[in-house]
Amino acid sequence: MNLEQALKILDGDFAKCRVNRNRAFSDREDGGLSVCFHYTKMYESNVWWTSETFLAVDSCNYLIIALQNRGLLVLPRKVLIDYWTDLKVSTLKSGRRNIRIKEEYSKILLYNRSNQRTIDVTEHLHPCEVLD
Repeated sequence: MNLEQALKILDGDFAKCRVNRNRAFSDREDGGLSVCFHYTKMYESNVWWTSETFLAVDSCNYLIIALQNRGLLVLPRKVLIDYWTDLKVSTLKSGRRNIRIKEEYSKILLYNRSNQRTIDVTEHLHPCEVLD
């Protein structure tokens, strides 16, 4: 799945965005959105992961993560920044921060370490077919 396909599925103001690699933008009169996009395959134990820089997330309204076999996770900037801050997600050498996602009991959760609480983001999932 790519960003253009994701925007068509989400429709509305998202469909009005113009794509530039893994980012998309719309004019103010078309919703004024800016989005970043990632795809992640499902790993063992119903886990997905990706990473992004704080600067990239801070400069967009949403981070769309295409979760293989589940759908599009459309995370508002604030949810992601709060996740990184509240769970003290460390910064990698590349300047990126991990985004760890798992499914438990039909809920989609952001997590950092096993001994920490999780953040339920199920409400931000748009179920759809996401293949390689």
